[in-house]
Amino acid sequence: MGEVDRLRSGPPADVDPGLVVVVEASAPDPGPLLERFRLALRWAAGDEISEPLENVLPAWATESTPRDPSWAPWLSADQRPWRYWEGSVAGPETVRLVVTVPEWPTSLETLSAVLRAVGATEVVVRY
Repeated sequence: MGEVDRLRSGPPADVDPGLVVVVEASAPDPGPLLERFRLALRWAAGDEISEPLENVLPAWATESTPRDPSWAPWLSADQRPWRYWEGSVAGPETVRLVVTVPEWPTSLETLSAVLRAVGATEVVVRY
């Protein structure tokens, strides 16, 4: 099962993800934050999304190059070391993400940047 499949429907229950890092993101309304994050990654992977891109990403990302992923090449899977495994709303203002990484330490700057771009007010890595 690939990353896009996990973004659409969650991870398989019987597969060990390997080395993971838990990241928590804060937002006043965490459900839409999680959905926008998933849609942004699906869009970057070339998956068809029904939501208009302007509703997923902020204006600065869509005004100059709408529907062109060149604004953020670091979001493509071949440019980032982490992969989405699963995500959930963990509290009234918290989204919890689990990402797989090839080794530790691994840069999670792009993950933080994507979360902030889709509306997170704070991002914390939990080891």
